[in-house]
Amino acid sequence: MSAAKALAYMAVQVAGCVLGAIVCAKLTGSAAPGLLAPAVGNAGIFGWEALMTTALGLTICGAAGAAAPVGIAAAVMAAIMAAGPYTGCVINPARALGPALAFGTSWNTVAVYVGAQLAGGVIAAVIAKLVYGE
Repeated sequence: MSAAKALAYMAVQVAGCVLGAIVCAKLTGSAAPGLLAPAVGNAGIFGWEALMTTALGLTICGAAGAAAPVGIAAAVMAAIMAAGPYTGCVINPARALGPALAFGTSWNTVAVYVGAQLAGGVIAAVIAKLVYGE
């Protein structure tokens, strides 16, 4: 994928998350849906989001064949069930940025989410390299 195509993909994904946050606000009557105000604090957010992003990344790296989408969907579902009550289980930087851009969520909180997701991605890549040799 070219750099231009990757940047366009990221921009569209963030735009979709902004639109999704706005639609959720309209459908639910909430003033500003989006990131939770978790009771776990920034360290808890970072830990949960990094762990769930690592698990998702490893699933994606290890999934193959026609059943790969099922495995990936199961990993996302498990992550949501495990981390959802604590962090909202964002596991996607665009999902963190969308509500922040739409409703002004604290940028400090967004930075914790995005930092954790990037860390989880790096951890997954390192483990995948060790396990799969790719």
